[in-house]
Amino acid sequence: KYKSTGVIKWMLNNAWPSLAWHLYDYYLEAGSGYYGTKKSLEPLHVQYSFDDKSVAVVNSTLTPSTGVTVRAAVIDFSGAEKWSKTSVIDVPADGVVRAFTVPAIADLSKTYFLSLKIDDKRGAALSRNFYWLSTVEDVLDWSKREWYYTPPSVHGDFTALATLPQATVTTKTAFDRDGADSRANVTLTNTGRTLAFFVRLRVLQKPGGGEILPSTWNDNYVSLLPGETRTLTARWRSEDAPGAAPAVPPLTSGFSGLI
Repeated sequence: KYKSTGVIKWMLNNAWPSLAWHLYDYYLEAGSGYYGTKKSLEPLHVQYSFDDKSVAVVNSTLTPSTGVTVRAAVIDFSGAEKWSKTSVIDVPADGVVRAFTVPAIADLSKTYFLSLKIDDKRGAALSRNFYWLSTVEDVLDWSKREWYYTPPSVHGDFTALATLPQATVTTKTAFDRDGADSRANVTLTNTGRTLAFFVRLRVLQKPGGGEILPSTWNDNYVSLLPGETRTLTARWRSEDAPGAAPAVPPLTSGFSGLI
């Protein structure tokens, strides 16, 4: 920030059906990259710094944020909390504050998770972030570097994600209108004992029908810890789905079924 002359995103969207390199695709469906970019650019943002393992709060507004409560928790692959910390900080306008550092943790599973959250003085959530991490760190092969890319000789090990146990997520949906837009407010609750990972929500034209496109959520591809509840909102132009009886399909299966 303030050291770059511009930002390039390659690419914003696809001019043909494709599976990669876009924020939204040929059919105007927002992909996970859209929500990741949206998350990283939120005005007040909590993040994990890979360089020094600190938890930082980035304030891109022109107003100081005082009395912000930063919460972090490390969860191993079984769902057990291995470490947590809470700190209250003040973040200056257009500033960055590193709240604390995530320490080395003994007997941690090879793949683990980091949940971050900041709340205001009233306890309202200001920002959430969620990371899947590995005790096997990437190793860059500098001898093969190019001006645009340095290949890794060792990759972080995330193969355990393919073996995540089933999660049970209940949904409660309410539909309404806001001027020319239609909205779906969906409350998700992880009622199981395992992590619900990378949950993707969709609004269908009818039960079992096609997805209403374009439609955007305030957040999507979210992960929920056991017992956690989140409310997400989707919005679309009513004229884009005339005669629709919108529905949000239930989420009752494991990782592979949730995306």
